[in-house]
Amino acid sequence: MLNSGYLPNVKAWSAVTSRLAASGDDGPLEAIKLFESVTRRVRMFVDVDMVKDSMPDTGAYNAVLNACANLGDVRKFCQLFDEMSDFLCGRIGRKAYVGFGDLETAEKLVQALREGRRDLCRILRASNCKNGEKFRNADSSVFQKLLPSSTDLGEPPGLPQAFSPDSRMYTTLMKGYMNAGRVSDTVRMLEAMRCEDDSASHPDHVTYTTVISAFVKAGSMDNARQVLTEMAMNSVPANVITYNILLKGYCQQLQIDQAEDLLREMIGKAGIEPDVVSYNTLIDGYIFQ
Repeated sequence: MLNSGYLPNVKAWSAVTSRLAASGDDGPLEAIKLFESVTRRVRMFVDVDMVKDSMPDTGAYNAVLNACANLGDVRKFCQLFDEMSDFLCGRIGRKAYVGFGDLETAEKLVQALREGRRDLCRILRASNCKNGEKFRNADSSVFQKLLPSSTDLGEPPGLPQAFSPDSRMYTTLMKGYMNAGRVSDTVRMLEAMRCEDDSASHPDHVTYTTVISAFVKAGSMDNARQVLTEMAMNSVPANVITYNILLKGYCQQLQIDQAEDLLREMIGKAGIEPDVVSYNTLIDGYIFQ
């Protein structure tokens, strides 16, 4: 494919890289060559949207770093690790801060991406500073011994290029809102995604399922069902996970009739086969009714 001028999807070429990295003989070396061959071609494109499905992600970098480790090539490992830090700063940082519950920082990262900014590392550093001073914790002496260069903070690196937030980034932030019980912010994010010019930022089935989960968690089943209807109107197919979340919500509210109607719609209109979770959820509903 590469020799023919085609760039494979990152999931495909990173899987090959991972397999080569774990194999014997020259496998790890070939893994590094493959990684560099793909990324070199990706960097040739000025318009990153043309190659966004081929750009390296966390899995690709982890695979090539594993190859470096198996070869014992410390220099190459550090080079690629630094490259990964720059390239994935925004993506990993945004997801990590949502996971940490720091939604304010996650919001700043997403907004910075929307504005086309490249100084995300500066934003991350600022979030860990207090009153404009460098952050120091109680274990700073131990940290300095383990990573001495990290305590000598210079100018934070900028991203090699600007990246636009996609539906996964928005959805990750939405999940943070959902877990914090901020249903209105979850809905507001959905509405903002609908207005984006870039189709990659439009809501997908994961986005809609997240909103449904937020409404179910809040006990607002009518709104959750309305979101399912909107999915169909916008030609975004639901899957068995989406229906199982709704089924669980109806059963928790002891609305068994609605749960049965939804199951029939799932099988008939949507053409989705219920799984063991679907039936177990319905059985639990009958037990607690």
